[in-house]
Amino acid sequence: MRVHQTTVEINSNWLPSIRYIDEIRYNMARHRAIISRHVMTSELEKKRSIESRLLLVEKKIEERRKLYEPLIASATERAQYDALVSAWQAYLASCARMLAISTQGDNAEGAKLFLGEVSSGGLKAETTIDKIVETNLAGADAAEQAGAALYTSSRDLLIALGGLAVLFALASGYVLTRGVALPVNAMTAAMTRLAGGDLDIPIPASGQHDEIGKMAAAVQVFKDNMIE
Repeated sequence: MRVHQTTVEINSNWLPSIRYIDEIRYNMARHRAIISRHVMTSELEKKRSIESRLLLVEKKIEERRKLYEPLIASATERAQYDALVSAWQAYLASCARMLAISTQGDNAEGAKLFLGEVSSGGLKAETTIDKIVETNLAGADAAEQAGAALYTSSRDLLIALGGLAVLFALASGYVLTRGVALPVNAMTAAMTRLAGGDLDIPIPASGQHDEIGKMAAAVQVFKDNMIE
């Protein structure tokens, strides 16, 4: 049961977390690539088109954030995510200033802002993502190792129980042999000797208070009748 729970934990938490975070990182890098084109054109229509594409990418990032947030599994991961959100908001603020300058036609100043504050802010946000990925990979690895250890211990327990079952079967066979087979064989031998006229043969198991004892009593009656 616990092995199954570990598998579910990996598949339903750690791996989805890594997938969503990687998608956030991809779209952040894409955002920086798209915004760089804003200062490469002087046509206002093209600038508006670029801004529309940026909004679509930002929407995708927000969607992935909402999917990822419920999967945060520790205080460490929460702190890393808060750092990511803070860095992302600072990056967007830099982007807004850059877009405003670029839209006013000052592409040179906009490009300067992109190469400096915007790019460094984007890289800072992606660095926080690297830490989140490391945390989730470590969590998945720990869950996998725990599952493997549990599987090994469960297997060893089953092997031990199987060995005990074999020993119990052997012991039961020994008890049955000593308690039933041997007395019955001795009784058969006594009856054979009685049938041959040997009335001095002692009846084995006489006085026992069990089924073998009842058989011995019956044979004793048979012997007494022969003596009479």
